[in-house]
Order: sequence, then structure tokens, then C-alpha cells
Amino acid sequence: MTGLRYNVFADLGAYHQLLTPAIPTLTGLMLSGAYKIPAIQINITGCFTNKMATDAYRGAGRPEATYVVERAMDLVAAELGIDPAEVRRRNFPAANEFPFHTATGLDYDSGNYEAALNKAQELSSYQNLREEQKKAREQGKLIGIGVSTYVEICALGPSQAMPAGGWESATVRIEPTGKVTVLTGASPHGQGQETSFAQIAADELGVDLNDVTVIHGDTGVVQYGIGTFGSRATAVGGTAVLIAIQKLKEKANKIAAHMLQADAARLAFEGGRYSLPATKAAAAAESSEPVLPVGEAPAAALPEPELDGKSGVSIQDVALAAHLAKDLPPDTEPGLSATYFFEPKNFNISFRYAHLRRGDRSRHRRCKVLALRCR
Repeated sequence: MTGLRYNVFADLGAYHQLLTPAIPTLTGLMLSGAYKIPAIQINITGCFTNKMATDAYRGAGRPEATYVVERAMDLVAAELGIDPAEVRRRNFPAANEFPFHTATGLDYDSGNYEAALNKAQELSSYQNLREEQKKAREQGKLIGIGVSTYVEICALGPSQAMPAGGWESATVRIEPTGKVTVLTGASPHGQGQETSFAQIAADELGVDLNDVTVIHGDTGVVQYGIGTFGSRATAVGGTAVLIAIQKLKEKANKIAAHMLQADAARLAFEGGRYSLPATKAAAAAESSEPVLPVGEAPAAALPEPELDGKSGVSIQDVALAAHLAKDLPPDTEPGLSATYFFEPKNFNISFRYAHLRRGDRSRHRRCKVLALRCR
């Protein structure tokens, strides 16, 4: 396919809501779909009508783009007598063409669309289904096989592509009690980030999931954020949480090294603890000297320094020391928290191939769906 011209009269309803005029524009942005179409023209005419105003709810312009380009592929296949899956395969960008820049201005960072399509056809026994379809039609029975591939634009975030900023914020704090508080600028309303953000914190900090509290939507305590929409809360907001945790762990590492009188660069963190044995193992791995089995030492080896019985310290102990602030490393602020404002460089572009089979046999209708999604 060498070109696509898109003309649409968009019914906007009686008046504008927040994103009303942006929705048909987003349709145009996604018109390239999963295909290498070098020229795309978009003509949009927004129309006020006596209907209810439109706004972003689910999909918000992207399903319309998929319908337009997928319907075009089916029309091409019918006109040329080529299998619909093959038409799509011929128009995919090759795996070595990624990052791929579309005619509408998007950048697809990675993908192997042909491999995903091949896998889906293999899993669905696509050729057998076509043979079954042919035999059924010879007997006067109809079996329809629908093919659709689409690219979804998720994680709406790059600020240059957004009307009012596309970043997201997070603050992660370990309290003196050792409990963890996550303050997120995203504000889930059923998407479940209260759980997913707590899981990120629990996994990264080595603490119990029930010891993590996620707070959102409270402007009295939460730093400014952008919010939850456009499939972005975990991809953008969750990344902000993760990076804030990494910043917090950098400070915790410095304090733990001070507590253990160890070199911070040699300290290792695992399972919620900073430990010296792991430090020695890491040092041994980097050394040119042979690593000795546990319990053996070379002749005349120097004794290990006394560490007041401590070979490691938990992150909860580090948090308590940070809040008590009686013996912190020089130039270290009391407390243990970190805030990060994450600015994504691109959207999150995902690809899906769907095979839909519908049949009518002995007056009983049946449907089989197979979907394969790659990120």
C-alpha cells in the first residue's frame, strides 16, 4: 500500500468537553496502523450537532483508526484475490526497519510483526481453517474468518504530544516504623494501581506487601501529578514509582555503609537487607585472586575486622537510623524518602494480531477467538 487518504465528518455533539476535538485527531495519528504506508492524508471536519457532547471514554479515536485501515486491507485483499493475512504481511515494516517512523509522525521503537502473525496463524491452524471454510461453502454453509492486526498507542505521556504535560510523579517514603508509603500523582479509579504500585515497592525494597500503603488523589498530601487516562497509569506512573525507589535505595545504601563501616560501592542489597558477606563475594568476583571455599583461608591471613556482631542491616533499620539522625554520613539529610517526576520519551506502542472464526453449522452458531499481543 503506497498511500491512504482519510476523509471524515466527526460528530462532536452539541458542545466541547475536555478532549472532544482531540479524538478524531487521534484517529488520524494512528492511521498507519501496523503497516508501512509512506503517504497518508487526513481531512477532518468537526461538526456540532444536536446530540450529546462526545469525550474520551474507552479507546478514544483509536478503534476508529483500526477499523479504517483494517477495512482498507480487506478491500485490497478482496479486489486482488489475495489472502487477507498475506496482504497484511506484505505491508508490515520488516523487523530490521525498527525503530520505525510512521507517515503520521509516530515512532515505533521495536517490533516483529511478521513473526507475531506467523505464530498466530500457526496456533490457529489458519490454513486448515481456510480449507474447512472452502469445503463448507461447497455444501452451502458459511464460515467467516476475520483477520485483524493493529497497533495501540498506550502510556500517553511525552509532554510535547500532550496539551498540559505528560509526565507523572511519585514519592516513596520509608517511615520510622519501617512501613512504606507511596504517594502517586496518578489517580486510579478501578485500574488497580493501589495493588501494582504496592507490588513494585514490595519487590524492590524487599518488604511485605501488606507493609506498603499507596496514597493517591489527596491533594493535601500528594505532590502534583497528571493523572490516570490513556493506558498510562502503570507504564508512566509506575515507572515514576520505580525510579523514586531507586533514588531512595541510593541514599539507604550510603547510610547502611556508614552503619556497617563498609565501602558503599561494595555493599550488596538483597531481600530487604544490606549485607557484608555479599560484599565480600562481590569483591572476590572482581578480584584476580582465587576464590577460596567457605571455611578455608590462606596461611597468615589477617583476621576479619570486628563489626560489633553485625554482618548486615535491614532497610527498616536503615530507615530508623535515617529518622533518628544521630549518626548519619556527612552531608546526609535526615529521613528516607525520594520524589521523582518521570518524563517518558515516547508512547508505549503495542501490537496485536487477532484471528476470529465464526461459523453456522446445523443452525448452531459458534465463535473462536485467538489473540496474540506483543509489546
